[in-house]
Amino acid sequence: MKKTHLFWQLFPSYWVLTIISILAVAIYAFHSTSILYFQTQENDLSTRARLIAQQVRTTSNPDLDSLCKEMGKITDTRFTIILPDGTVAGDSTENPPSMENHAERPEVHQALLGETGTDRRYSHTLKQKMMYVAVPLRDENQQITHIIRAALPTTAIQGELSKMTTRVVDAALLAGVLALMVCIVVVRRITNPLHGMARAARQFADGNFDHNIPTYPAVELDELSDSLNIMSAQLHHLETVRADFVANVSHELKTPITSIQGFVETLLSDDWDHDPDTQRFLEIINQQSSRLNAIIDDLLTLSRLEQKEGQVLKEPCLLESVLSNAVNLCQLQAGKKNINITIDCPENLTLPLNAPLLEQAVVNLIINAIKYSDPDKQVWVIAQQQNNQLSLSVKDEGFGIDRKHLDRLFERFYRVDTARSRKLGGTGLGLSIVKHIAQVHNATVHVESSLGTGSIFTITLPVDA
Repeated sequence: MKKTHLFWQLFPSYWVLTIISILAVAIYAFHSTSILYFQTQENDLSTRARLIAQQVRTTSNPDLDSLCKEMGKITDTRFTIILPDGTVAGDSTENPPSMENHAERPEVHQALLGETGTDRRYSHTLKQKMMYVAVPLRDENQQITHIIRAALPTTAIQGELSKMTTRVVDAALLAGVLALMVCIVVVRRITNPLHGMARAARQFADGNFDHNIPTYPAVELDELSDSLNIMSAQLHHLETVRADFVANVSHELKTPITSIQGFVETLLSDDWDHDPDTQRFLEIINQQSSRLNAIIDDLLTLSRLEQKEGQVLKEPCLLESVLSNAVNLCQLQAGKKNINITIDCPENLTLPLNAPLLEQAVVNLIINAIKYSDPDKQVWVIAQQQNNQLSLSVKDEGFGIDRKHLDRLFERFYRVDTARSRKLGGTGLGLSIVKHIAQVHNATVHVESSLGTGSIFTITLPVDA
């Protein structure tokens, strides 16, 4: 399953939820305002209809049309007076005899039932959408004598609603943008501390325990940072105990191993006449003791580097001279396989560093390149300065390394091919030493490689180290 950042898991849901809330409020506000506008107009029309009711009571049927036209002109309202059988007795704009029966008009039908009738519909007569309100007029016996209908176009309301829609959309867009920014800030306040703690955890894993994770206002994040700080202290203590143990054991083993080597070398001298089996056993002992001695030397080197904790003596050195010394130390092994080593370094490039340590790191990388290459290949030592960084690379045409091994390549005793590494005399600590030498120079080391295409190991040094 493809993994995504926590930011992209939290942000869309927060933002979508916010937008849905904004849209819900906007729709509700629009709907409520629309109802308010139409209710206001309905009440207004009802009031206008009732205002002319008294005049209708005192006006004879033949004069009702004139009354409608007069009042319609004064109030800019369309009035229609309808008899109980649906016949139109008067109208502000039309000639009553030419008008069809209105008994089935929705608002009139309601009014004939004794209620105030309302309706909104398109008027084919006036060619626009209208709101109609019809009120019943009763005599002293409570019998309906007339239906008074008032009507106004809804154009003005539609125009206001259109303006309001534009304002609501603009406000929703603005609120959406603000919500987007707020969501980003809120989610970042959650993810940024987690990123910081993840970086700190990686530093702890790399053996850097100086970093202290700050406290956070959120209880959960603060508890997590406290836990990581406690873990860091415990790991630091365990790492110190481990380093002391390795250093002490290495020192204790150094003396007996040296003694064994001395005795074996004596027994292998020409002064002794051993049978073939004894000679072979002594050579195996000598070989294995030499290998064990090399491992102890490397462990002691690592112990010294760890104890320095980044504090090593650095002084301005000519880089080309350091690289030349490293190459000269490797020429004997390179010559056995007819491997040519080429240096590509800017002239007169001087920078502060610990020359013996950097020389050892380059030697380790070159020896590895020679070991894991076929005869008659090429090895390059390349130095390139870019801005405030120096890239120091050792490139070979060797066997290459499968990508699955690259992340663990600088771990102690990690071997890509255990049998081949031991056969070639490797201790499994050379690259770990390179990594620690890089760290005490405030530098980093990484590798690029794939099977069959060779490898490039690069130490990236700050120029102002």
